[in-house]
Amino acid sequence: MTDSVTTIASGAFLKCKALTDQAFEGCSKKLTFYGVKNSYVSAYAADNKFNYKKLALTRTKATLSPGDTLQLKLNSLGRSSWKSSNKKIAAVSSTGKITAKCKGTATITAFLYGKKYKCTVTVK
Repeated sequence: MTDSVTTIASGAFLKCKALTDQAFEGCSKKLTFYGVKNSYVSAYAADNKFNYKKLALTRTKATLSPGDTLQLKLNSLGRSSWKSSNKKIAAVSSTGKITAKCKGTATITAFLYGKKYKCTVTVK
C-alpha cells in the first residue's frame, strides 16, 4: 500500500477474517478505520494502533420547520438506504436529504450492512 491511498471504501474488507497484521504496514498511523463496535474492524484497528471511529449519522436529532431541508450523512463511503417512519411529516430521499412537510415527529433511518442508524426529526 502506498501513501497515495487515502480512502478505502466501507465494506472493502466486509466479512474478511484473514487480514494479516502486515496488511497496512508502512501506512501512516493517521489512517482511520470506520466500523461497527466490537467488530473485526474495530479489533484490527485497536490491535494495530490505527484510529477507529464508530459508524454514525451526522445527527441523531433535528428540529425543522415545514419546507426546511437537511442533508443527513453516514460517516461511510458505503451505499446506505433511507426510510422515513412518516413521509407526511418528514420525507427522505435516497441520498439522505430530509424535507420537512408538516408538524409532528418522524424517525429517519439509514440502513447499512444490516445495521440501523436513526435520527429523530421534529417538525414545528
